[in-house]
Amino acid sequence: MKRNLLLFATIFFLFAGTSLAQFEIKIDAERDEWYDTLNGPDDGHIFIPSRAYTDNGGAPDGDDDISAMLWVAWDEQFLYAYEEVMDDYVVLPSATPWENDCFELKFDPDPTAEALTGVFALRMSALDSADVLEDVYAGVDNLYPEGNPDAVTNVAENYARKETMTGYVVECKVPWEAIAFGDRGPVAAEVGEIFGLAVNNIDNDGSNIESTISWAAALLDAVWNEPPLHGTIEFLEDHKLKFIAENYFSGTVNDSAAWYIPPQTAVDKKSENAAPIAFTLSQNYPNPFNPLTTIQFSLATQSQVSLVVYDVNGKQVASLVNETKKAGRHTITFDGSHLTSGIYFYNLHYKEGVLTRKMTLVK
Repeated sequence: MKRNLLLFATIFFLFAGTSLAQFEIKIDAERDEWYDTLNGPDDGHIFIPSRAYTDNGGAPDGDDDISAMLWVAWDEQFLYAYEEVMDDYVVLPSATPWENDCFELKFDPDPTAEALTGVFALRMSALDSADVLEDVYAGVDNLYPEGNPDAVTNVAENYARKETMTGYVVECKVPWEAIAFGDRGPVAAEVGEIFGLAVNNIDNDGSNIESTISWAAALLDAVWNEPPLHGTIEFLEDHKLKFIAENYFSGTVNDSAAWYIPPQTAVDKKSENAAPIAFTLSQNYPNPFNPLTTIQFSLATQSQVSLVVYDVNGKQVASLVNETKKAGRHTITFDGSHLTSGIYFYNLHYKEGVLTRKMTLVK
């Protein structure tokens, strides 16, 4: 009885926390709580897998070689972008910025107008030139505006990044007034308005570009300068944005770019024995799901754990883990084919406490 009361209390506060979540984004290379309210491309969160590679380089070895999860948001002044990148070898080997491990945003400020050549672009390297010893890299840019040289975006409070055990994190905010190219723009940041966008992650494993993964209407390197290949982003209420893998002007569409199922494993090859700094339970991917989804949790120390799924009435519907696990990241695939559509909760029980998250099954 006490256990059911605890579960119902957890469910109540989880719902309350979700509905009352305040929009607050800090540019510090840490995922803000507000981003956890986003569920997919329809409200500002996408996964870019290794199979979404372009003709700039070859095919990656897999999702642990290069893949990325991106969250975006907006207010009247800024576009916010936070990205967690899985990259098995993070380097800064070139004085040419776009040849390094980096994150790129390519903007078409007005996708309804005639599709001219040229875009506004932002590039952020995975590492700072201060992180390497050679002087030749001193000119590598960290947050670089192209197409609008007068735009002031390369200021410390506008970007942050860090290395992680599985790759790196980049985060930035871009003033809407800076997103312009020639007589196109700036972007009108209002509900119902749109702009064009392509997202690139370049992977250099030490000597040259190995591969580039992308979200766009076309998985081509030419998105760097060709607006008709960009996807479309729509402004929604509550600081949310919608990813549409279709170009407004040209009609070019890439259905597979709208959403991707994340990797089944998420362990960095070079850090698989390293322990994370805390016990964590990640949001399942994809969410909503049908019928498969992936759940990942991290253990700071070896622990006896259980991972259990409940329905909204507090009834246990699945036991996914019940054993001692080593410190590190662990990934579990949940099959909901035997369940009906609806909201479910998954709890990670460990010595220090219980972590809970919500997921939605849609059939």
